[in-house]
Formats: sequence, structure tokens, C-alpha cells
Amino acid sequence: MCDGRSKVVERIHRCHRRPCRRCRGHWSPAWRWSPPRTCRRCTSCPIRIATRVGSRPTSALTPPPSSQTYFAGDVSTILSNVFYELMQDPRRKFVWSETSFFLLWYETLSTEGRDVFKDLVQSGRFEFVGGGWVQNDEACPHYADMIDQTTTGHRYLNDQFGVVPRFGWQIDPFGHSAVTPALFRLFGYEAVVINRIHFKYKAAMKGKANMEFLWRGTQLGGNDDLFTHVLHTHYSAPQGFDWENYVEAITEDNVERRSDELAAELRRRMTAYRSPHLLVPFGDDFKFRNANLQFRNMDQLIDYINDNPERYQMRLQYSTLSDYFGAVAASNAKFATVQGDFFPYADNDDSLWTGYYTTRPFLKRISRTVSAALRAAEIAFVAAGVLRSDADDDEVVRRRAMYDDLIAARRNAALFLHHDGITGTARTHVVDDYMQRMHAATRTANGIALRSLRAVVADDADADIVMLGDDAVLSGRNVVGLCNSLGWARTELLCLTVATPFVTVHDDAGASVAAQVHIGTDFQGDAYRLCFVRNLPPLSVSVVVVDVADKKRPGGAEHVVVRVIGGSDQAALSPQDEVAVGDDSFILSNGVLDVHLDRKTGLIESIVDRAANVTTQVGQRLRQYSTSRGGAYLFRPEGDAEHIDTGRARVRLARGPVSDSAAVTLGNQVVHIDLVKASAPAMVARRVHVRFLVRSDANREVVVRFDTDLATGTTFYSNDGADFVRRRYDAAKQIAGNYYPAVSGGRLQDRARRLTVATGHTSGVTGGHGRLEFMLHRNLAQDDGRGLGQPIIDQTPAIVTMRIVVESTGSFVFPADQHRRQAFACDTPPVVLVGNVAMRPVRLLDMVLPAHMHLLSLMVNDAAGREVVVRLENLRDADQDTQATLLQVHNLFQDHAGLTNMRETTLTTVYEFPRASYLNDGYLAKATPVLQFARSDKLISLVDGGGEDMVGGDHQQGKQNAEEEGVFISDVALQKAKGWVRRLLDDNSRAVPFLPRQIRTFIFEVSEKRTVAKEQNEKDAEEHVSSGSRIQIRRAPIEVQALSLPGTGEVVFVVCACLATISAVVLILRSNWGSPTTWTQASSKPERHIV
Repeated sequence: MCDGRSKVVERIHRCHRRPCRRCRGHWSPAWRWSPPRTCRRCTSCPIRIATRVGSRPTSALTPPPSSQTYFAGDVSTILSNVFYELMQDPRRKFVWSETSFFLLWYETLSTEGRDVFKDLVQSGRFEFVGGGWVQNDEACPHYADMIDQTTTGHRYLNDQFGVVPRFGWQIDPFGHSAVTPALFRLFGYEAVVINRIHFKYKAAMKGKANMEFLWRGTQLGGNDDLFTHVLHTHYSAPQGFDWENYVEAITEDNVERRSDELAAELRRRMTAYRSPHLLVPFGDDFKFRNANLQFRNMDQLIDYINDNPERYQMRLQYSTLSDYFGAVAASNAKFATVQGDFFPYADNDDSLWTGYYTTRPFLKRISRTVSAALRAAEIAFVAAGVLRSDADDDEVVRRRAMYDDLIAARRNAALFLHHDGITGTARTHVVDDYMQRMHAATRTANGIALRSLRAVVADDADADIVMLGDDAVLSGRNVVGLCNSLGWARTELLCLTVATPFVTVHDDAGASVAAQVHIGTDFQGDAYRLCFVRNLPPLSVSVVVVDVADKKRPGGAEHVVVRVIGGSDQAALSPQDEVAVGDDSFILSNGVLDVHLDRKTGLIESIVDRAANVTTQVGQRLRQYSTSRGGAYLFRPEGDAEHIDTGRARVRLARGPVSDSAAVTLGNQVVHIDLVKASAPAMVARRVHVRFLVRSDANREVVVRFDTDLATGTTFYSNDGADFVRRRYDAAKQIAGNYYPAVSGGRLQDRARRLTVATGHTSGVTGGHGRLEFMLHRNLAQDDGRGLGQPIIDQTPAIVTMRIVVESTGSFVFPADQHRRQAFACDTPPVVLVGNVAMRPVRLLDMVLPAHMHLLSLMVNDAAGREVVVRLENLRDADQDTQATLLQVHNLFQDHAGLTNMRETTLTTVYEFPRASYLNDGYLAKATPVLQFARSDKLISLVDGGGEDMVGGDHQQGKQNAEEEGVFISDVALQKAKGWVRRLLDDNSRAVPFLPRQIRTFIFEVSEKRTVAKEQNEKDAEEHVSSGSRIQIRRAPIEVQALSLPGTGEVVFVVCACLATISAVVLILRSNWGSPTTWTQASSKPERHIV
């Protein structure tokens, strides 16, 4: 909600120990607060207050026209008034989080006003925290989109002020993901503030003073432990101290009493923290419109308390998060390590915030659609620049205009990731505004991709080529371009809608392509469905010709007659296309799998692995929960999900040479099941593609349930976009308390079999005892009292895609990177171009990336398009591979253009590491000092739903961000890895190492090919000197040398030279954190396919 309206209160004791109970005060059995007394051990020092207020770009209170009205009425007023008040008193400081509305306000300032404001930023009196375009939700977005939205905000701040936010600020998302600390560390954050965690967790953490800790999240190849502060009592000001809530103003008559009350509240809160410092929010949503009122009253309390040190034993002053966390780090307090995520969130026993995982599923789906469109546009824009470096002046002007449009589309997509956006928890008119922005972003992205691809495949940016829409029906002769924006080859079943069944398909060389055609579904009228399988090279455009005729031709697609079972309107069938059968074999088969369908529902009953002769019961069913109290945020079912009575299903079976498929109609629900039958790689042949078109009645929540025969016990897995997270179904909890966000799917497994479901967008998931359940749609007739103020009446059908993979240790097991590839493929379907002009196939990548390396981003970095950002991610787990993958990153486009002046940056591209960093397999420390937080021996695990008691286990002591970068390993392990690391550092080929699960970001300049060799030779001859210092890193045959600076030599050596060693050895440790032994061993074997 509001980001930026708080104060930081720090209490610093000279003894640097926690205050004793007498000084903190205590609660009596009668629940009355006993004021503290003074003791000699605990003497006083300053308390710092950091005021902040923020925008809410997706405000539920926003009236139409939403954003501009809210900006003019609230955000502009707040920022202008705060700016004025900061100038009135140099003691005042302020922090701000979200960038989106700040930009609108800042651009209204005069040149003089901007100069004054920049002085505030540079002097540290106005500090940006978080700094993303918005404060994103953590349950619903994919981590790739989180990176993009944060990059959008950080780049603006860096361009305008030359600053990079040092701290995360996630005070309002409804639960916190384990991906967050991993990403935030890679953003360069040194600490984060969070808030909404389960009320029982928070109570337990307060009781053991664990409200600040080192958070260990998802492993992304770097240092993933992040110092974390949990707000004590939500993000509102202490009761009675928000003067815009009509509380009594501070006067000479009441200042003593009000100071006593404030001091007592601060002492009470201090019992929850280990350091002698405290963070207390000051303000609330939409506060500080009257900044003078807030500052004036707080000033009086500060002055009074500071003027009476003997009475209060504290001194107050305005501060920032940099001041607060700096003081905490200097206190030498030791903090526990917390491992896992904070889902689900609950504010009482009856209020589990697990409904929003699925609320308004059309919004969650469009988020992935826009993300895929932007990815295609970014890559196409780069391709046009790399492959068409001879553009004339007019084309350069057009490309600059397209770049501006691309920035606008990025910002609209980023705005949607707000924690009241993608969650579906905004009011209806705000949702309408979102949809307009997302459709605008999609149109812009598609337009840029289309114009760029035209120039690439047809040498004419105005060629008669269009992007194929979902409703397009092809007729006549069509040249079709299939665009793969992923960095690896993929095999896909591609289905197009055509006007007749008389179709031929050829590739660009004229060779016939195997295809099948059959009548479409009941909703497609007289149109036909043409399907064929193609292997699409990485980062490429493949070309086929689809010729739709009026009569049959030799060598055409096989016309498949659809077998229709069930339904009452048999007379409406087309005789040449359909045949009614009273019964049939309800089996889809491709020679590798047999998919058995239920004769009544038409849904998947079981899957048979033919090679191993193993049958896995799947038991797919559509069911629904009933509720009279659930709303946008809360899932409050009244009992278990019930069967949806739709009568006997109408099933349309199409069995052809390319695929077997079933179109199932169950009342107003439609399910499509496809199984690729043509020659295909193992993963494609073992993948069952399912697509739902689902609606729900009022106060009903529709789910798809898989009741399997896997012996899973209480365990199931949700996927947070980066990893499968082990969960445990707790029968003592409500159903809602066992729901978790599934960003990319879910999984069941026992010692012999595994069922994995990849999903096309986020939804809620639960499971256990052989069951896996995904929520598909919600339609709520009431508000749930959590701030929205209206019901979620959602009559929009949800389109949900799933890819089901069944594995067996006796037949075939896919490693973790293969599953991650399938998730990305599900999110990023091929872009289809259609035209009546010739197209040529194009491949952008000249080097073949290893199958486990993912091109996470390829985007332009400047309007001229001569600088590109490349993000690469190693998808392998540490238990798959203990070695780093070496890539010649600068050779990605070697046959088309050169990539020169390589610089490695943080994920958001705003901080460049020293020039020699590409030699390291970890991230070098920043040039600015990094805060160090001491670690205690407590390890608190939230995995499997544990953690309510917050019982810590043994853990090695140390300091975060110190010499060991948060990774604690033995001397023996270091010695084992030493030789390997030296080889990496001695490599003169400029190969960049990628540890398992590591993401690295690089910026290159794009050069014409003829200049590359000369520039490369010059670069290789240069001595690599780290920027911003006199420290030189030289390649030596045995040892890595570092020139020491006074007092820093040892630290420099560890950071610059030993990080590779430590990062390598951590793989050995992480190998124990993976899947159960059976699956770890199976997935590490060479791929094998027994048919």
C-alpha cells in the first residue's frame, strides 16, 4: 500500500547490549504496561526517526480517470508538501520507495526545483528505498518480471540522480517469497524491510527477539542470505501518533504526557529485536498530504524528549534507512538465519490470504502474455540492429521512436506487477485501467516485434506481414514465420485455424511437412484445426508455407475424422468431418505414453509408461468449493470441494499422424487434451498438454484435482518460478492454510514415480496424500473486509494451460534444468507471422548455448540500439553439476556483429563491476562499503510449513557479506576446489563461468564485424584494472595476486580472488539440499529414453 510514510527509531546503548528487562519495561499479568526504570547498565544514546510517505499507483480508491486524478489529488500534493517541509528544517529526512508516480511529480518541477531536489538526494536527506517501478507482489509474478520492473525503476533513478537503492522495502505484499532475498542480493541490496507474515510466526519471532534475521532464500548461484527486518505492528504509525487521523495535537499542556506514551510504546517494541535499535512506521496509506501537520507535531515530541534526557534516557533525531541499518550493523548483535518463505499469510485464524493467488485469473494470464510479447519485441529489436547495421537516417529516427515506445510498454508492464495489480485485488475501474495499459503494452510490443522482424526476414519493415491473432482463419497461400525467442531449440505442436481441410504444408526448402487437419471445436464454427510439429532453432525465425485450397490435393495434410461421444445434438454433425459413436476406446497414444480418459468425464484417468509398463493413476477431476465469506484476498471454503454435476461429457477424439487429441465439454467448462505423436524429443513425447476454458458460478471456486496413486505422504511441491518448494499438508490447519502460490506449477513424487504439472500462469495449489490440486477460477459475491470494499464478480472465462509430465525411475527421468526449460516454454509460446511475401529463415545466435543455459534477457540499453544487455542463467542444480559452465559470451553473434567492451553489472544493470569481474564466478563486492551483520548459531527453517515455534538449530557463526560472502565452508573443501578455480582465473579465452543456478548480467557494445578482431586483440592486451581503485588483478600461472591497500589488503584478496573458490565449493554443500536421494541420483544420470 503506501510506501514511504514511516519513521525509523533507533535506540543505541553505550554498552551495545540488549537492554535489560527493567529498562524495557514489561507486561503484567493484568496486561498493563509497567513503565521502565533506569539502571546503570543501560544508559542512553540517540533515537533516529526517518519520515517517509509513498504513492500507491494502483490505489483501490482511485476514481476514473484513475492514475492522473490520483496523481494530481494525492501523490503530487504529498511530494510537493514534503519537499517544502524538508527545505524548512535541515534536521528532517525522508525516504521514498516506488518510482512510477515519483517520475510524474519530478517532471513537473522547474529546473531550479530539480537542482534543489537533487541536492537533497545527494546529501542523503531524501533516500530511495526499493526503488522499483512499483512495490511488486511476491506470490504471483515470475522472477524474470520482478527483475524487469525493478530494472525499470533503478535505471530511472540512476539516470536522474546517479543513485542505486541499497535497501529493499516490501512492506505490503501479502506474504513473502524465498525468491525475494536471492533477487535482492543480486540487485545489490544490503538489507530489506518486510511486514506481512503469518500472525503466529510474528508472535513467535517477537517472543524470541527474532524479528531481524539473515534470510536464506532460493539458491541463484550467488550469496542468497539477506539481512531482514520485520515491522513490529504493521506499517501504520503507533496508535495516537498519526496527526492526520484527527488525534490531539501536541501542545505545551500535553507534550509531557504524549512523550511518555510514545517512549513507553517504543520500549515495548524493543523487546522483539536483538539490536538496541528500532524501526517504527510513521504514517499510513495516503498520509502526509498535510506534511506540515505531521512534521510540526513530531518536532515537538523530538524536542521535548531530547530536552529531558534524564527522564527518557533517549535522544531522537530524523534519519534514513541507511542510518538505521548502519547502526544495526555496528551494534555487533548476532542474528539467526531463517530459511524458506513466508506463505501463506494470515492476520487471524479465520483469515488466510490464499485466495488472491488465483483471483481474476485473466489478469495473471495477461501478465505472462505481455511479458512474452515484450521479450519477443526486445529480441527482435536487437536482431534488427545486429543484422541490419546499414540502416539509413530515416530508419535510425524510426528506431529511436520505437525505443521510446518500448520504454513506455516496459513501464506499463512493470506497473501491473504492483501488489494490488497482478493479484487482482484492485477495484473494477482500476482493473479496467490495467487492462487498457496491458493491451496497449501488448500492441506496442507486437508492433515493434513485427516491424523489426519484417526488416530481418524480408528486408522491408513495411512488408505485407502480420502477426497471427487467435481468431485468424487462414485461406489461400500463406507464408508463415515461426519465431522462437528462447535460447535453445524447442519442438512444439503448432495448431492453426484454416478455412478448409484441403491443406498442404512445406518448409522453406520445399520439403513436405507432416500435418493433420480436422474439424474444429463446437466454438469454432465451420473452421478446421491444422496441426504440425516443428523443431525451432534457438533465437530464430523458421519458415513454412501453408496452402489452403478449395479441393483436395496430393501430398496434403491428412484429414482426420473426429469421433464424437456423448451430447444430444448428433444431427448437427458434419458427415465428412465427424462421426458419432456410442462408445470408443478412450485412449490417446503416441507410442511412448498411453493416456486413458475417463468414460464419463472425458478427463485423464491414468497415464501408462509403455517402456516400463508402469501405470500412474491421475484421476483428473473438476470440482468446486462453496463459500459465503470469501473475497478477493481470503479463501474461506465451506467444506471440501464438491463434484460439479455436468452430466455426461461430450468428447471429440481426433487421432492422426501428428497428434492425438480430445476436446471435452463438461457443461460450461471446456478441456482440450493433446499428445504429440510425431517424432519428438523425449520431453515432448512424454508431455501431455491440457488447456482449460473455465467459468464459475457465484460464490464458487473451481479447481482441477489430480488424485494419483503416488505414495507421497503429506508432501507435495509448489513451484515459485525458480524452484520446486517442498510443502507439507497439515491436517490440523484449514484447507486454506494448506494452499500456496504456484507460479509455474506443482509436483508430486514418491521413491519411484513423479508427476509434474507446469502451468502457464500463477494459481493456488495444494496437495498431499497422492493429491495435487490447482485452483482455476473464483467468483465471489461479497467483500472480505480487507480493504477492497467490493466483491469479485468475475464472469470472464479463465484460460489455463498445463503441461503434465510423468516420470519413472525405471524408465526415464528428466533433470531439473529440463523442467525449468519446459516452464519457460509454457510461458513463451512461439510468435507466428503470416504474409503473402517471401520470408527467409533467420538465426540470431551463432554459438550453440548449452541446453541448460537460458537467455533470460536480450534487450537494448540505449536509444541508438548499439548497446545491449544480456542476462544468462544456468538452469542446472548443484546436485546435477558441481562444475561451472564456461561460455564465450562475447561470441553470441560472432557471424553478424561483434560484442565489445563487455561490462558485468548487477541484475538491474545500474552498477558495473570492475573490469576483471568476468573472470570470477561470483559477484564482486561493491566499491562502496557493504554492511556486515553478525550471525548467531540459530537456524530457523520454514520449510514444510514449520517455524511457528521459531526453534533455532545449530548453525555456524560468521558475518554476512564478510570475507566468506555468507557461505561457510571448511578448509578441506577450500583445498579441494583451489586447483579448479586457478584454472578458471588463468583462462585467457575470456570464457565466463556460470555456477549452477547463477544469473549474470552483461552490457556490450555492438560493433560491425570487421572491427571486432582488432578491438578484441587490443582488449586482451590491456591489463585488467578494477575501476574506482588502484587494485590490479593480474593473471598468474599459480596464484592470484592482489596489490594491498592499507588496512584492506586481506579483504580485497578475499573478495576479488577467493569468491570463485567459495562459490564453487558451496555446490558441494548445496548438493544436500536437493530432491530425495532416489530422484537426485536418477536425474544426474545421462538422459535415456527406453521405448
